[in-house]
Amino acid sequence: MKEKTTRLISVLLALCLLCAAMLPAFAADDPNVYVSEGIYLAGGEDPYPFSTTVTFDPATGRLTVDEAKGNIVSIENTADFCRWIKTVASGVKTVYITKNSFISNFSNNDSLADFPFNRAFAYLSNLESFELEKGNTELAVKDGVLYSRDYATLIHYPAAKPDKTYKIEEACMQGLEPYAFCNTRYLERLEFPATRSSLEYFDIEEYSLSALDLDTGEPQTGSIRQIVFHGTKEHFTYIAHFYEGNNVVDQAEIIYDTPGAANNFLNFFRVTIPTYFRLMINMFRQLLQDITGR
Repeated sequence: MKEKTTRLISVLLALCLLCAAMLPAFAADDPNVYVSEGIYLAGGEDPYPFSTTVTFDPATGRLTVDEAKGNIVSIENTADFCRWIKTVASGVKTVYITKNSFISNFSNNDSLADFPFNRAFAYLSNLESFELEKGNTELAVKDGVLYSRDYATLIHYPAAKPDKTYKIEEACMQGLEPYAFCNTRYLERLEFPATRSSLEYFDIEEYSLSALDLDTGEPQTGSIRQIVFHGTKEHFTYIAHFYEGNNVVDQAEIIYDTPGAANNFLNFFRVTIPTYFRLMINMFRQLLQDITGR
């Protein structure tokens, strides 16, 4: 009897150990979690570990992006990540980005390598807003819209943000990231900052202002009906040419609101100089951190 009891206990213990060993595999197969980690290798550079976890919570509709601090790459495989995003896209209402994240590039050099997360965000047709954990020094969120730090670049405007009008931040001097405005549902009027009126064109990618079928690249019916640009028609030729080239020029009326010379002068000193001054300070601070290793 004692021998049978001992044997039974041994079998139960073995089963417990087997189940414990299988738990990580079950967790890794969670369809609502995407994990990418590995070692980045480049010619002449030391190996650099990276790790990114993107988690979707169906109960709240929140997508959380968490990168290892100091990352230089985000996702090892572009196609796999985009396929995963499409499996949860319809349920995503908010994107929460941790303080460790700065939405960096993929490690592989395929056609999406320069803007992986931006394209992934474009699949989120029900996305209402971005949220940013306090302490993130690389990104900024204002009124639910995702910018780079100091608002120099607009990274993404949520497609399902309920507002009908939106004015890009005056400090947005570097333009729009690819797919920044894509498949918007409610946005009818988009106003560019007056600080860009004296430049030749606003730096955008061709697909930023159009609704697109992301799988075919074909333009769809978009919600934007008016584009307000504070400048002359000649300074807006880049975007105008884009609209004509994609047969969606009739979807949005382009309004040219030409400012006076005094306004141009004031805007330049009110926004341009402080923005570049902040960027230089941040670059110097990053250089100092690289040198000291802190």
